[in-house]
Order: sequence, then structure tokens, then C-alpha cells
Amino acid sequence: MDANQRKLHFHRVARVYDCTRDTDRSIINYLGGVFSKKTSPQHPVPDLATGTARYPLALASTFGIHFIGVDENASMLAVARRKAKKLKAALAIVQGDCLFLDGTLDAYRPFSFATMFNALHHFSNIPSIAYAIQSQLRPESGRCYFYTRVDNDNAETIWGKYFPGFVEREKHYLEESSFPRSRLMLELCQGGLAVQEWVRFVVLAEHTLDELLEKVRARHFSTFCAYTPDELEDALAVFSDRIQHAFPEARNDPSYRIPYSSPMTLVVCTPR
Repeated sequence: MDANQRKLHFHRVARVYDCTRDTDRSIINYLGGVFSKKTSPQHPVPDLATGTARYPLALASTFGIHFIGVDENASMLAVARRKAKKLKAALAIVQGDCLFLDGTLDAYRPFSFATMFNALHHFSNIPSIAYAIQSQLRPESGRCYFYTRVDNDNAETIWGKYFPGFVEREKHYLEESSFPRSRLMLELCQGGLAVQEWVRFVVLAEHTLDELLEKVRARHFSTFCAYTPDELEDALAVFSDRIQHAFPEARNDPSYRIPYSSPMTLVVCTPR
């Protein structure tokens, strides 16, 4: 998916994005503890490639943390603005390119913290985004938190286990289905960020089979855009059969909620 395709994809899914994604409360509670009482309107946390600002808004409304969300996509940011206004959350919005932050955030830098949720794989040049971020952080104490997938994380999701071709078509993570840990560390280092910690999280969710199928049809993961319409319908049929085999309760009870987990990894970095 190139830059234009990505822009069109997120323009199309902006209005349904939040209702098709599973939110991890454990990462919200974890970072809430890290950021609590350490931010203010003058010292916010920049959330880069913020999209609809799902996670910063949860952190802002739950813990009172101040955020400034940066993203290029106007459609996603329009959703973020509406939600922030409704929640009266401490979130400012800036439309801009995360690769060229100089001038965008000058009024607030240097930052003690920065975040990026579920977006690092959309940057094909990891050293470039790492350099853009490290130049905004406090040199001695700044920290950046990337919430992403490494190693076999994608293969262990319900999609990786049961959806045909998902792992093979998911190649956004340095041409792999999830970031190879050693290579990600090297490329972040080339951009001036040193990995200090890898923190494992597991997103727990439950959905009916119909809800899972609707997520795919809404293309809640950009991976599903790699299927032609006919390929997607064929894959959905196979996925449905596999789910009903793995969860027999779903065969006769359309209201049965299928439990599943999705591993994620928080990559904690500091400027080198």
C-alpha cells in the first residue's frame, strides 16, 4: 500500500474505524501510570500518526493526560476532533506530516514523551521516522513508546490463525507480517532511537462470528485491502468454516461470542 492508497483507505474507513477495532485497556492503564501528573497544556505528549486518536483520547479522559495528536489524514482527524469535543478531553489536533515535525510542534518541544499506536508499520523508512521523533525529545530523558507488533504477534491473532492468506499478505512490517525484533532495533538505532525495553501486552476480545465478518468487510485492517473482492469473499467463507470448527458453539448460536486474544508489543525507546 503506497502513500496515496493509504490516504484513500483511511479516508474511507474513518467513520467506522473505532467501532471495528478492539481497544486494549491494559496499555491505557500502563501508560496512564507512566504519564500521570507529568503533562500539562504547555507540556503535552505528542501522539504521532494519531488517526482518530483512539488511545490518546482514552488516556486523556481516564487519566487527565494532555496530548497533541499529529496526522496527515483530514478524515481521521475530523473524527478525532468530534470525539475530543464530546469528551471535553485534553487533546489538541495538528494536521501534519510526522516525518517533518520541525515547525509543527516547536511551541511545545522538547518533549518528555511521545507515542505512536498501531502505526509504525505504515512508515516504510523506519530510520526517517525515528530521526523525526528523536529530534523532538529531551536528549537525556525523553522516551518514545511504539505500540506495535513484533516477532510472531500477527500470526498469533485470530486472523493469523484462521483467515487464509492473512500472514502471507501482511507485509507492512519491514516486508514481514510483524517486525523482526533485531531488525527493528537496528533501524530505530540508525534513526537515533535506542530500544530500552519490550513490553508484551495481550488484547482480549469477544465477538460473534457475524461481527468478525463485518470487521473484515469494513477492512478494519489494511491487510484486507490486499485481497480482490472475489478473493475476500472466498477467504471469508473459509474463515467462517474454520471458526465454526474451532468454536463449535458458533455453529448453532449466532449470538455466541467467540473469545480471542491479540498480542501486541510496546517498544520503549530513548534518544541515543
